[in-house]
Amino acid sequence: MLKLNTSKGCFEDNILKIVAASRVIPIIDIIDNFDYRRLVDNYYQYGFRTVEIRICSSHAKELVSYIQKNYPDIYIFAGTCLSVNDIDKARFMGLDILISPVFDNKLLEFCCLHNQQYIPCINSIETLNTAVSMGYSVLKFYPAEKCGGIEFLRQLQEKYDVRFMPSGGITIEKLPFYINEPNVAACCTSHISPFNLQEINDWQGIQNNIRTASQIINTYLEN
Repeated sequence: MLKLNTSKGCFEDNILKIVAASRVIPIIDIIDNFDYRRLVDNYYQYGFRTVEIRICSSHAKELVSYIQKNYPDIYIFAGTCLSVNDIDKARFMGLDILISPVFDNKLLEFCCLHNQQYIPCINSIETLNTAVSMGYSVLKFYPAEKCGGIEFLRQLQEKYDVRFMPSGGITIEKLPFYINEPNVAACCTSHISPFNLQEINDWQGIQNNIRTASQIINTYLEN
């Protein structure tokens, strides 16, 4: 396994420290009238200090405002940044790191030029090579399960000086397998507090998922 070069640009060393310290990053999105305060409180209680919030969500401002006011030690990643407008919106909201679910040269260049902490998305060798050539070494791998999953990541371990943040189709059951891969910094997942549990207010199910994800992280750290 190649050792990550700490001299990478575009804030890559700082991004890696934040992502790697998290191991599992919940993607938080909520339906109307759902108690997001209780949800965030539960995540915090079980030790989660990094979350991803979709910038396009109709409830993004509520979530960000509540977290920034009550839990200033939580890093908030802006997910689903698809345009420069999304990036400007996320920067205005004071979000820490921006993430895209697509590969877009314009966004990579924009964030480099404006010194914006950014995690671009790759889903193939071609997009990976382009991102690496531009100095990025922490990359979102999405949609992970549809693009080869763990087998794809294993093919890259000895060839690329990068770390990945897989997302897309990664259930709680699959989390331990992903985070144990040496070139995976952390996993992002929306399966901890999914819409189907929110719709029926299944707090027992959500809390069980949060607890299980927390235990997965602790088990990894103990080993």
